[in-house]
Amino acid sequence: MRRFGTSGTPEMAIIDKEGYIRFQHFGRFQVEPAEHLIRQLIQE
Repeated sequence: MRRFGTSGTPEMAIIDKEGYIRFQHFGRFQVEPAEHLIRQLIQE
């Protein structure tokens, strides 16, 4: 958690292949936007 500057749980973070946080959300979240972003990142 320290490496990415996060501090809360539950937390969802999507980190790209360069090590940058591309999505971060605390608490409950919608799966669809995260899934869409993951699919985009796979194409990069």
